Order: sequence, then structure tokens, then C-alpha cells
Amino acid sequence: MLWLEEIQTKIDLRQYDIYGIKLNQDPKVKNLVKIDVPGLTEKRPNVLRGDSIFATKSKKYNNFEIEYVNVGYVHFVNIGNI
Repeated sequence: MLWLEEIQTKIDLRQYDIYGIKLNQDPKVKNLVKIDVPGLTEKRPNVLRGDSIFATKSKKYNNFEIEYVNVGYVHFVNIGNI
């Protein structure tokens, strides 16, 4: 039952996937990127410092789709223009 619960949690989290988002490199910190997350002010999705972020980029090559996956972590959450 625990496995099923974990699978359902992953399925539930997929509703918050965001497509076509632009990653903006922070001019002050080389390895830091900024993203705008719609709905963050309503806490849907709820993003906290330390959360994992998965970014994928797909590319077609000879009728195959190659997907590059990057994993990052939330370092700062800015809600609104604070």
C-alpha cells in the first residue's frame, strides 16, 4: 500500500508541471537561475526553500526524442514584488 501511495503522490504532483517556461540566469550568481511560477501567491503549487526542481529539455534527433534532465533546488522564494 505504501508503494501505491507514493505513486499516487507523484501523479498528483504532475498537475503542477509547467511547460514552455524560460529560465533566466541570475546576473550576480553564475549557477543560479530564476523562474516565474504562476499561482505561487495562492500557494498552488506550494514551493519551499530546499524543494527539488526538475527541468527538462527535449530535442528531436533522427526521429528520436532526446530528453535532457536537470535537477536543482529552490534557494529563495519571492512572492510578488517583495
